[in-house]
Amino acid sequence: MYDTARPKAVELGSGIGLMALALASLGYDVLATDTMHVCASVLRSNINANAHLVPGRVHVRELNWGVNSAEWKWDDNVSITSSAPLPRRGDDSRDFLSPPFDLIVSSDTIYDTALVAPLFETIHALSALSSTTPISPPSSLSSIEASPTPPSKSSGTPTYKPPIIYLAVERRDPTFITATFRRAGEEWGLLFQRVPEKRLRRAGVGVGWDAGEWDGVEVWRGRWDGVTGAVK
Repeated sequence: MYDTARPKAVELGSGIGLMALALASLGYDVLATDTMHVCASVLRSNINANAHLVPGRVHVRELNWGVNSAEWKWDDNVSITSSAPLPRRGDDSRDFLSPPFDLIVSSDTIYDTALVAPLFETIHALSALSSTTPISPPSSLSSIEASPTPPSKSSGTPTYKPPIIYLAVERRDPTFITATFRRAGEEWGLLFQRVPEKRLRRAGVGVGWDAGEWDGVEVWRGRWDGVTGAVK
């Protein structure tokens, strides 16, 4: 299995791969996931064409949000969730990115009610798989840290806090977005806070954008509470 000192990120709905490459430029090793069609048509080719420009590694694999996490396969370098035998690729067959992850990201994937449960169930599963033992739930979102938490150095099985989650959304329907993040906390224990726009601007997000381009664009930061839906 894959072993690296670099932090690991997983992206859901990678599209053309820009976010995955940006994270790799910051030193992350990234698992870029999408549907099989997107992986085959644009994502893998874009990553392969630009991988030499970034220090981190990017692996591309299908991840179907509708497949139960008990059926996920981490030793298949084409798909995590396909039940059909797939031809193995020769470009990254020796190692695989797998949990625990330090970071989960997704952009513009909250726009359809039918996708809400599959998306958050996938995020919940990735968070749980990245946490080897239960932890005490945070009393508030103030305990959500901005950087990945390294594993414990104590003897025995290392323990991890659930990974930080960043979701970028466009508030096309304010009521829907508000209800969606409330539901994430109530049903899956995924506690989110919106990142203030001023903080994003200070970080350089959207440099050169016109004011109108910010309308409805939001970034939410969160983390699983470590308890809701945990395996007993």
